[in-house]
Amino acid sequence: MKNTWRIMLVLLVTVLVVSGPLSAANRRGIRFGYIDSKLDKGSAGLYDRGYSSFYVGFFNDQRIIPMLYFSSGLDYYQSGSKENDGNKLVLHYLSVPLALKLKIGPVHGIGGIHGAVKVSSKLTVLGQSSSAKDFGSFDAGAFLGAGIQILFIAAEIKYNWGLVDIYNGYKNNFMQVGLTLSF
Repeated sequence: MKNTWRIMLVLLVTVLVVSGPLSAANRRGIRFGYIDSKLDKGSAGLYDRGYSSFYVGFFNDQRIIPMLYFSSGLDYYQSGSKENDGNKLVLHYLSVPLALKLKIGPVHGIGGIHGAVKVSSKLTVLGQSSSAKDFGSFDAGAFLGAGIQILFIAAEIKYNWGLVDIYNGYKNNFMQVGLTLSF
């Protein structure tokens, strides 16, 4: 049943991202970059260090009014925490970000929410790996960021605050630094 919902979510988002009115006011493309994440519970982390990895995805920006855009997409990212090479948690997600983007010249600010479905996980303790089944299969967060666009390339930085308890009060918080390529 869970796999059916995941497949339906991925298909729905793919249709939303790929479809839509074709006009010069809309932008589509890919995004990718670096992600630095940590599972936090108040001021305490699950492990004492964050987990660094990558994200990649597709986006669709549709102009609402001059300077204001609705942005949607589909992203894959890895998040987690680690103590050392022998103890770490890695969570793999498919995410649907929805945001408003205010664009003034080449600079833009972005803010929104995202929902994510865990597609895989790996918990390594003392060198022994297993699936992290106790961690929630759904995550959601709110994010704020900024960027600058030159021609068809943009650089962005965003911070995400976890809104959902994914394990005993721990929430998924992360920073993304990356590029977008429009086509």
